Amino acid sequence: MCNKKQYQFVSRDFMEKGFNFYSNGKFYRYSTSIDDSELPGENGEEALRPIANYNTVVRAFTLFNCAIMQREADSKISL
Repeated sequence: MCNKKQYQFVSRDFMEKGFNFYSNGKFYRYSTSIDDSELPGENGEEALRPIANYNTVVRAFTLFNCAIMQREADSKISL
């Protein structure tokens, strides 16, 4: 995921691992960043997701993320 530049700093690019599941009318998402995903592997493997332009994008890190999304009785969605 790469967000659009909205502020004075450069755009942030996220490479995350995570899982989603749906239970009892709620959608759950858990995720965390993949360390050094822009670097080649120890045995010469290609990077999981190289950063194409280091001048305009930096790799951002999500330490831990969890979210629950559900539809309320009035049909609005809460997160």
